[in-house]
Amino acid sequence: MRITSFVSPTTLLVGLILSTGGVAKSAPCTNLLPESASAGGAKRPIVADDLLRLRDIGPKHPSARDPILSLSPDGTRVAFQLRRADPETDAYCLGMVVMPLTPGGKPTVVDIGGDYIRVRQEIGTLTNGPSGYTEIITPKWSPDGKVIAFKRSDNSTVQAWIAVADGGGSRSVSHLPFDVEDIAWTPDGLSLILTGRPGLEDAKRAIQVEGENGYLFDDRFVPFDSNAPWRRNNIPRQAYVVNVATGEARLASGTEVVDSLATQPTAAPATALNSVSGPSGKVAWTELSDPNNVASPERLGVSGPNGKIWTCAAKVCAGARAIWWRDEETLVFQKLEGWARSETGLYEWTIRSGKVRQILKTQDLIAGCQIGNGVLVCAHEAKVQPRDIVQIDLPSGRLETLFDPNPDYKAIAFGPVKRLQYVNSFGVEGFADLVLPSNRKPGEKVPLVVVQYLNRGFLRGGINDEAPILLFAANDMAVLSFEDYQSPGSIKGGSSWDAITAYDRIDWRGHRSTQELLELAIKQSVATGAIDEKRLGITGISAGSNNTRWALLNSDLFSAAVIGSCCEDMTSIFTVYGEQGGNEMRRYGYPGLTADGKAFWAPFSMRLNASRMKTPLLMELADHEYLASLESYFSLKEQTAPVEMYVFPDEFHEKWHPIHRRALYARNIDWLKFWLLSQEDDNPAKQEQYKRWRSLRANLPGSGAPKGD
Repeated sequence: MRITSFVSPTTLLVGLILSTGGVAKSAPCTNLLPESASAGGAKRPIVADDLLRLRDIGPKHPSARDPILSLSPDGTRVAFQLRRADPETDAYCLGMVVMPLTPGGKPTVVDIGGDYIRVRQEIGTLTNGPSGYTEIITPKWSPDGKVIAFKRSDNSTVQAWIAVADGGGSRSVSHLPFDVEDIAWTPDGLSLILTGRPGLEDAKRAIQVEGENGYLFDDRFVPFDSNAPWRRNNIPRQAYVVNVATGEARLASGTEVVDSLATQPTAAPATALNSVSGPSGKVAWTELSDPNNVASPERLGVSGPNGKIWTCAAKVCAGARAIWWRDEETLVFQKLEGWARSETGLYEWTIRSGKVRQILKTQDLIAGCQIGNGVLVCAHEAKVQPRDIVQIDLPSGRLETLFDPNPDYKAIAFGPVKRLQYVNSFGVEGFADLVLPSNRKPGEKVPLVVVQYLNRGFLRGGINDEAPILLFAANDMAVLSFEDYQSPGSIKGGSSWDAITAYDRIDWRGHRSTQELLELAIKQSVATGAIDEKRLGITGISAGSNNTRWALLNSDLFSAAVIGSCCEDMTSIFTVYGEQGGNEMRRYGYPGLTADGKAFWAPFSMRLNASRMKTPLLMELADHEYLASLESYFSLKEQTAPVEMYVFPDEFHEKWHPIHRRALYARNIDWLKFWLLSQEDDNPAKQEQYKRWRSLRANLPGSGAPKGD
C-alpha cells in the first residue's frame, strides 16, 4: 500500500480501523465504566459483591516499577486496561480505556473483550508454567499519539491489537502462530515490533511425543502442579516486524530490535537494577549500595554522555526504586521509608547542585507512576479507597483524583482503622492496621482475625485476596491486617536471597521473629479495649500459611484458622515439590529425606505435631497445589484433629476464578463466625456444612457436647 506524503501514517491507520468494523465484538460486558456515585444519604454496609466486582487496574499487589499506566507522547492522556470480575459467569469484563489528564475528564472505552491473560511462570530452569496471577497489559502509544497497541487474548491465543485513541474502533493486527509477549512501535508508526517464542509450540509437541514412550522422571517435573514435565527455559525469543496496515510479518533485524525494544540504556552501568534514559544522552539508574549484599538499599546515580557520573549523596536517596526524568537537570524518585518501610516517599533530586526536596510522604499505596507536563500520574489506594488514578503536582505535592473506577465505595460505612507499630527482640520493625466493625457498640469486645501478609493500600483480602478484611469487619469481627515485610536475614543481609533465607531458617529464626511481631500486634490490639483475647482467628496463604501453621504449633493464641496453601512438611517438601524445588530447600538448609530431620522439623511439622493440633483448621487449596498438603492433612485426620479441606479446580497459587473467590469469601466468613461467634447461617444449602463442623466441635477436648453432635 502506497502512502502519499500529505497523509500521516497513523491517519491512514485510523481509517483502516474504522473501515474494518469498529470496536471488536465481545461477550456481554456491562457496567465496565462506573456511573456517578449518588451523593449524600445514609451509608450502607459492605457486601461481598462490592469486593468481587471491583473495577481493577493492574495486578493485586503492584510494585513501584510496574507499568500499569501509559501516557500519550504529549502527556495529555493516559491509557490503561480496566478489568471487572463477574462471579455469575465466572469471567472477566476487559477493556482498554483512554482518558484526558484533567479532573472530571471522561474515560473512553476504546476496545472491549478478550480473555483474562495470566502470567506464565518460571521455576528454576523451567518455563511457561500456568499461574493465576494477572499479567500487566500495558498499552503502547503510536509516535503521534493517535493509536494504542496492546496485547489481547482470544480463543487462548495472545496477539497484538490496535485501537483508535478517541474511540473510533479497534482490530487485531498480528496472526502469528505463537503468543505475543512484548509490543513496541517502530519510529515511523507504520509497524509493530512483536516478540515471542515460536519454539514453545515445538517444545510442547515434543513433550507429547515423549509421553508416547513414557516420560523420563527428571528435574523437569513439578509433581504437585502437573503429571507431565514442564518445558526447559532455553527457548529463544524472536522478534518480528508486523505491518499494521496489512498484517504482513517478517523477522526483525538486530537494529530494529535495539531501537524499539531496548529496556536497559547502553550507558547504564552493568550493575544497574533500574535505568531510564534522559535528555542530552544522560541515563539515570539505581544499583545496590553494597554489591555483596542483595538486601542493601539501592543508590541513585546518573551517567553523562561523556562518562561523567553523579551520585546522590543525600541520605534520603538511599533506597530509591522507581525513577523519572522531570527535566534535563532533575530526577524524581520513589522509595519506601519510615517505620518498617510503611510509608511511600516521593522526592526530587537536582543533579548538579545535589539538593533533594520532598514532594510527598504517605501511608497510601502509590504505584506504576508515569511523568509528564509537571505531574506524576499514578495508581493509588488508601485503606478504604480501592485503586484509582491520581495526578501528583510535583511543585506542591498535591494529589488529585483523575478517575475513580469504584465511586460506590463513598456510600459504604467503614469502621475505624488504627495503625500499630512495634519492634521485636531481633530488631525487626513491624506494623499492622487494626480494623474495627462499624457497628461495634462502645465498650463491646469483639473477636479478632489476623489477615496476612501485605498491609499496603486498600484493605482488600491480604496476599492473594482470600481473606476479605472489610467483610470480616462487617460480620462483627475486628481484623488485624498484618505486614511481614522484613526478617532477621534481610536486616543482616547476604550475598544472595538464598543465603538470607538460609539464615532465617537456622533455628527457624524467621518464623520466631514473625511470631514475636504478631504477638506484639495482638497485644496492642487487645490494649485498645475493643478485642476479646479469648476469641482470636488467623488466616494466611503462601508465607502467611507458614506463619499461621507456626503460630498454631507454637502458641495457644488462636481458636480458629484458615489457610489457602499447604504445607512444608518432612517428606512432601522433597517429593511433590520436585527435584528443583527440593534442591532449593537444601540450599535453605532443610535436611533431606534420608537424613534424621526430626530435630529440625520439631517446631514446624504438622505431621510430627498432629496429636496436639487442637485449633480448628480450614484448608482452601488449589488443585495445582493440594498434593503438597496430603502429608500434613492425613496426619491431622489420623489424630482426629479438627480439619477440613477443599480443593478448587483449575487453580494455582493465586486463585483466579471469580466464582471460586466468591466461595472462598463465603466459607471463610462462615468458618470464622462459627468458631469465634458461635453463629450459623440459616441458608438450607449450608446445613450439611454446619453438621460437619458441629461434629468437629463436639470432638474437641472439653467441648461438653455429645460426640458427633
